[in-house]
Amino acid sequence: MTDGLLRLIAENAPFIKELRITNSEYVTDLVLEFLIEKCIYLNRLHIIGNSEVAGISANLLKRCDHIYSCN
Repeated sequence: MTDGLLRLIAENAPFIKELRITNSEYVTDLVLEFLIEKCIYLNRLHIIGNSEVAGISANLLKRCDHIYSCN
């Protein structure tokens, strides 16, 4: 998953309710926040394979209670 693909999903599928992201090393906080703002019906976001060095920050994961991360 990349920022570009995630942005494309947010812009073209704003009514999604659930999304599973794998290999999130190339996803930034900025684009993930964009997805959360754009997809107002998103109830559950699964993030699998988030590296502690790269990828989505722990602060963002803690702020959003509907994000579930599995490393």
